[in-house]
Amino acid sequence: MNMTRPTTKAIDGYRVQPLLPLSFPYFGGTILEADFTTYPDTGWCVEALVKIGLVKTAYTFVLTLQQALEADIIERD
Repeated sequence: MNMTRPTTKAIDGYRVQPLLPLSFPYFGGTILEADFTTYPDTGWCVEALVKIGLVKTAYTFVLTLQQALEADIIERD
């Protein structure tokens, strides 16, 4: 996960799904943790730490708010 930019579990109108870790329906994945963060060129994004299949190391996905909503990683307040 991001170690240099500030992160938070909630922003105006959205919050990270409180039921994490969640099963991810593709490739036997599990969403372990997620945070909101900002990037200078895109604004608010969601960084999600995801373990996929048998791979021991988790991957960090950077998603738009819409993508994270569709994946049930975040929800509206």
